[in-house]
Amino acid sequence: TNEPNIKSTEKILDALESSGTTVPFGAFDEIFRIPMEPNRKRILVFLSDGELTDKEPETLALIKKNMDSNQNIMLCGLCVGTDGPVGFFN
Repeated sequence: TNEPNIKSTEKILDALESSGTTVPFGAFDEIFRIPMEPNRKRILVFLSDGELTDKEPETLALIKKNMDSNQNIMLCGLCVGTDGPVGFFN
């Protein structure tokens, strides 16, 4: 395993606080800024229980721009509940 990455991820997750909103722009922006290793895939898993509450157009544009320019990025979505952002993945 990649122990440093696991520890770093655990630290980030431990610092998260729920605010009752769905605003993934910052997370997607941050992940797309991380340089990709050549010949490697990047798989993003997005789990949500609600529609985007802020920056929806900007979030969709950011995802489209990055996925259109790099065929090695895959976005997988898991939406739960009746208010999940199903249209987000069209």
